[in-house]
Amino acid sequence: MNAYRKLTAVIRILTLSAFLVAFGTAIIARGADQKDTPLPKLDGPSAKGLQIECHVQQTKYAVGEPVNIWCAVTNTTDNIKPIGWHPSTGLHFCCVQGDTASFEGLLPLVIPQIRDSLLIKSKDSQPGYIIYLPPHKSLQLLLTYKAERPIKFRGKVVYDPLDPRNGFAASTKEKGPPWKNEWVYSNTFEYEVVE
Repeated sequence: MNAYRKLTAVIRILTLSAFLVAFGTAIIARGADQKDTPLPKLDGPSAKGLQIECHVQQTKYAVGEPVNIWCAVTNTTDNIKPIGWHPSTGLHFCCVQGDTASFEGLLPLVIPQIRDSLLIKSKDSQPGYIIYLPPHKSLQLLLTYKAERPIKFRGKVVYDPLDPRNGFAASTKEKGPPWKNEWVYSNTFEYEVVE
């Protein structure tokens, strides 16, 4: 238990450090031309043109061990794309079992792996941040959580640009259009957590 708390504390410190470095770089990277260009809104249609590719580095984990899922979010368009992110929970990213078209599942900790200058700003009246991904660029994300019980997972990561919707998306009663048409699904991957 103490090892998990230490790991969680280290992950949060690294996340905050990465965010502060990225935020400082983003302020410098704004430049004169970005001041005149309005930034795109984070809304349902903003996810169109994004692709997500995910994989795990191992297929078996022990109960209590962190499960790490590496994802690349790619902007396939000619425009800047806003991506929602929250530094302490995966409010925009959900690990969904099977082929269901829902946002019910595991909300992992999401840690962006920022290596290039990116513009990041806070959401005006909501918790979290918006990362602006340039055209034809990718952003690496580490999705991680502590496995508390045995499980066989075969599913996908779902990205919802507008989460939370009316509170928490995992508890919403509305599952169909237009919401599910605004989600981006990763490829299918699998792993197992054993005793």
